Amino acid sequence: MKSFCAVIASFLLLTVNAGTLTWTGAGSTGVWDDYRNWDQKRIPTSSDYVIIDTSNASVTLDIPFSVNTLHISAGTFIQPQPFSVGNLIVDGSGVFNLNSGTASLSADSANITSQSGFIFSSGYFTGSMLVSSQSTLDLSGAASKGFNDAKVIVQGSTICDAGATLNFNGSTVNFVGGLEIKGGNLVNFQTNNPNDDSTITGSLTIDPKGQVQFLVPTQFNSISMGMAAQLTVTKGQQQVTGLTMDSNSVVVIAGSNTGLTAGSISSKGSISTLNAMAVGGRSQILNLIVDGAAPVAFNGPVAFGSLTVKSGSISLSGANTADSAQFGTASISGPGSSLSVGTLKLAGPNTNLANTSITVSGASTFNGQVQIGSGSITVQSGATVQASQFSLLASNGLPVSGNTFINNGNIAVNSVFTITQFTAAGTGSYTVKGKLALQNADLTAGTVALASSTSSFTGSVSSFNAKSISSTASPLNFIDFTVDALTFHCHSPCPAVSSSGRTSTFQASPNSS
Repeated sequence: MKSFCAVIASFLLLTVNAGTLTWTGAGSTGVWDDYRNWDQKRIPTSSDYVIIDTSNASVTLDIPFSVNTLHISAGTFIQPQPFSVGNLIVDGSGVFNLNSGTASLSADSANITSQSGFIFSSGYFTGSMLVSSQSTLDLSGAASKGFNDAKVIVQGSTICDAGATLNFNGSTVNFVGGLEIKGGNLVNFQTNNPNDDSTITGSLTIDPKGQVQFLVPTQFNSISMGMAAQLTVTKGQQQVTGLTMDSNSVVVIAGSNTGLTAGSISSKGSISTLNAMAVGGRSQILNLIVDGAAPVAFNGPVAFGSLTVKSGSISLSGANTADSAQFGTASISGPGSSLSVGTLKLAGPNTNLANTSITVSGASTFNGQVQIGSGSITVQSGATVQASQFSLLASNGLPVSGNTFINNGNIAVNSVFTITQFTAAGTGSYTVKGKLALQNADLTAGTVALASSTSSFTGSVSSFNAKSISSTASPLNFIDFTVDALTFHCHSPCPAVSSSGRTSTFQASPNSS
């Protein structure tokens, strides 16, 4: 058992050590671990309230330390060593500079209200921090800096230099006043935890020629990209209320388990995605490239400059426009939606159109097979289509009721033009230099011309208007009819063939060829 005197001595020691210490800098060393730099001529203890309020002070933490409270109202505190503090207060003209390499700052509560604010040069922050609206969080410098299980609200502005790496490890960080990425080298948003559950919110601005890579989920209210800025989504699902892209800016959505959900997009740049993308509101996109299996969905009308769906699917809603569009092995859908296109390239080998209508007004290229189910393609008067080969097919395998392919323009097919279980209408023209094949189909047009000596026709249940018609019955009991000196051979009862309002019906004999 301690003696009474020993107890009193311990109490007096605690009383001395648990006090308020103020920096004087009298030791002229500028370091924390020098008793001459403190007004009480002793080094702070873990229970002290420490004050730095000298305007020209530059205090360096030269040893790992823990303190109850650190209050900086003037001068600069530089932390290259691990530091733990219960309460951190930075106000007035004070500056805190976390520059600790791989070491960390742990603060139960950090309240930053000074104009110069908090400089995060390197290291890790753990705990809770509030940066007020008149203050700043400075993430400048290429060194890595991170948040470990932190809760940070930045009401003021945040600046990040190019080349930096920001680690979010199970943290909640809200850039209320906006995070600005300077132009230059790549800035990475990443995590050291493969199952990271960080929440990154607020707003993000990427300056002209700035580069950012997301390797962790974000939920920004807005992302604004300057001219020639780049954003690459490599990991994580991204959510943004509004995405704005200036000229020549680029968004690339690639990697595994990635995606973008946006309220609206206003883009003068290019978006390229291999993964899912969903947009809720009205959007303007200069260039969208879809090349993956994951679906891309627009729940509001979109004005595209250029729309390319190489593979995968895109779902549209309402009335949409595109200066140009290109579809490969892709699905385009949207109940009741429409897409008005200046020029359309169907690159095939198979494009599936369902529940939406496409109107083409300019010079276009159709190659490959187009399957249409409860949708339509209309080639407007004056529009031209060139195709090496072109096939129309009902996507459900059954005849489509109504006119679902309407040609009021001019379509030229160099090899095979096939219509299967389909209805094609309109007043335009077809010029086929190869084979015209119809099966359970109905074709009407202003003119149909087989324009090559090697052209041929096969089909059943078909009708069309032709430039000129004559018929002959051969001694072999099969029926021919010719269009512009080219012969069609009927292998089953010939359909009605009309020219200039006159209709002739041909019946082939059973052994016709």
